[in-house]
Amino acid sequence: MPRCKLTLCIALLALALCIVPAGAQNLLRNGSFEGPTAENVPGGWSFHDFTGDEMATGEVVGRARVGERCLKLKAPVFPADYALYCRPIDVSDLQGQELIFSCFFRTVEHPQTQVTLVTYAESFTEREFATQELLSESHPLGESRDWLHYATHLTVPPGARDLVVLLRVLGGGEAFYDGAAVRVVGSELEVELEQAGTLLELPRERTVRCRLRNVTGREMPVRLEVDARETDGDHRHEAAETTLGPGEAQTLERRYAFDFRKPHRLQVMVLGDEPDEVHQAWERDVSGLVEARIVEPAFRSAVLPTVPSERVVVEGHINAVEEIARRVELSARLMGTGEQARDPEFLSDDGIAGPWRLTLSTEGMLTENYLVNVTAAVGRDEHTLSLPLVREPFAEAEVAYDAEHRLWVNGQIQFPLGVYRVVDEGDLPKVAEAGFGFVITPSRSVSYRYFDNARDAGLHVAIWSPALDGLFWRNITDSYRGRQTLLGWCGIHLPDTQAVTVQTLEQSYVHSTSGPYPAIAQMDAHHPVMLALRPNATMEDFAQVADIVLAWSEPVPRWPLIAVTESVQMARDAVDDRKPVWAAIQTAGYGWSDDLRLSRPDDSRPPTPAEFRAMVYLALSAGADGLVYHSWSLPARGDWPSWRLQRDAPELWEAVQETNRELTWLAPILLEANPEPVALEYECPVRMAAWQHDGARYVVAVNAEDTTAAMVFDIGAAPESDVEVLFERRRVEATATGEIGDVFEPYAVHIYQVGGE
Repeated sequence: MPRCKLTLCIALLALALCIVPAGAQNLLRNGSFEGPTAENVPGGWSFHDFTGDEMATGEVVGRARVGERCLKLKAPVFPADYALYCRPIDVSDLQGQELIFSCFFRTVEHPQTQVTLVTYAESFTEREFATQELLSESHPLGESRDWLHYATHLTVPPGARDLVVLLRVLGGGEAFYDGAAVRVVGSELEVELEQAGTLLELPRERTVRCRLRNVTGREMPVRLEVDARETDGDHRHEAAETTLGPGEAQTLERRYAFDFRKPHRLQVMVLGDEPDEVHQAWERDVSGLVEARIVEPAFRSAVLPTVPSERVVVEGHINAVEEIARRVELSARLMGTGEQARDPEFLSDDGIAGPWRLTLSTEGMLTENYLVNVTAAVGRDEHTLSLPLVREPFAEAEVAYDAEHRLWVNGQIQFPLGVYRVVDEGDLPKVAEAGFGFVITPSRSVSYRYFDNARDAGLHVAIWSPALDGLFWRNITDSYRGRQTLLGWCGIHLPDTQAVTVQTLEQSYVHSTSGPYPAIAQMDAHHPVMLALRPNATMEDFAQVADIVLAWSEPVPRWPLIAVTESVQMARDAVDDRKPVWAAIQTAGYGWSDDLRLSRPDDSRPPTPAEFRAMVYLALSAGADGLVYHSWSLPARGDWPSWRLQRDAPELWEAVQETNRELTWLAPILLEANPEPVALEYECPVRMAAWQHDGARYVVAVNAEDTTAAMVFDIGAAPESDVEVLFERRRVEATATGEIGDVFEPYAVHIYQVGGE
């Protein structure tokens, strides 16, 4: 073969190694950084320094985890922001599907490693990071001297075209990455996790069990890896392997040893033939024999003077197979009062093998800290779980919530209806006249005079700050926690975009274990901490450090309005219905409220009045416990003008006021009943939910799409009865079979009252 042809063949082979995905379905090119490099840049990737100081560096080095090479990113000091980013991945055919990203990483010193996944509605290639983002998620990875395997999930949003993966270093130190991969969940192997850490035999034998199905036409090797870790304690790593034929289904189980009294962190990964071929992954906390929590009192397990609470309710389950669970003797004891409970209330037909409830009286509790000891005994094997409980002293000002997620403000129940960024105290009266009950105000705009004006207007104030400094929070809590106008504290906005970890927020907001200053909840036991969170893979972790979650969404004009529903539902799942979820409703163009953008997106606009009203009722139908509109005003930034809702969107402002009047009328219903979905027998854009209250049924029907729908449906009306359509001064007549018909213009909302007076 001529020398020139041989050289060309070698070059083409090298290029192929660079661009062929590692593993049959890895959407990332050269995720193991094995391909040829130009100036030490791995093929298919590029470096970018977001700070522009040219102090951080990146290179391909040896001592890899997967192959011969891995990525090394190094920054000398904090702050830094240096990244390796991939060529854009075309995800236009994957909208609505779930992807899994995985990689190996290790660290030296404190590099603050982070993975960011960004989707774009247009081609990323032309303008790269000047391209308008559709959705981004950032995931801090932590620190480890040894290689750790990490995985997270991403649902491709509607309208997405490109996906870009960034491997980042934000602090002083070295970060090593290897085996990066993006796969479509279930495209080759369907996996269902049936058991995770369940006790099979006392005192130590536990199991992880998965149901697998090969959906390809080829034979598939599968490896189940189980990693169980106790903080500063035991560590167990186990694995099991099998091979699935084409279309074959199989159960794969791996047992591991962990004492029945010890909770731990469990990571489960289902891998293919190669270590970077991750089909599915989970990470979760696993309990001992008994898992339980205090559900009443709901707010921080605290008995408060202004929130009625005559009992302590504990709910839980036995983390063991049925044969063990049915032998358990269960009891709870309130240490300090002697109150005991031995007869659980079973919440399912499974008896003690299912969920249960134990109830104790608060009689005899003084102002101090207590423990509720929940004990599960099987013969001589006994596991006791101690749950902290406190009776707080009287406070001049107190805001909390009860087990039904109702907000109690200084002893009175209120439906939460608020608005962001009322920075001018002169606007407070008109905000109050519009029907709002509270404002969320940046700390720099708050003063004693501001609070006095809010009090005079009949408003409460939540103070909002991104600060994590303990001295700042001590000063501001000392200044305002005794004022009855205070609603609570609003922490760092959308923390998954701010390069902050859950552990950092826990130290600042919940419980400080180091440093000279306590956390906010320790400084103020009588007001909630609120966090606005985006509906992504980080939501569940960040929700742990908030008392109230604000479910964030900005669908207009990029996404279907049903994104509001999905955000609320995901937030409720994240808090396991243990805390209130308030929906953040968009009232400004999405670009104004996105601090990451310096240039104005071409399509940024506020919702129309119809879109706004539809979002409000979609959120309530999804189970939102309150509403916060964003935003009343926003400052000018870059080439953006300032934004004022009343000035810049007068028609929307009129719709806000009218909708708030409706919500004021509906408040007793929303506070006393929970929505139940109303199923329709056919596909249509209309979503329905119903509330039962005072002998009547209230049905909210929302057209979530920009299309007209004429339909006939059954909402439980009596045959040939008149059904009132609230706020529209009209009635519809039910047919002889009890059905009613109506027309829904684009984004229309109709509210029906069935029965009652």
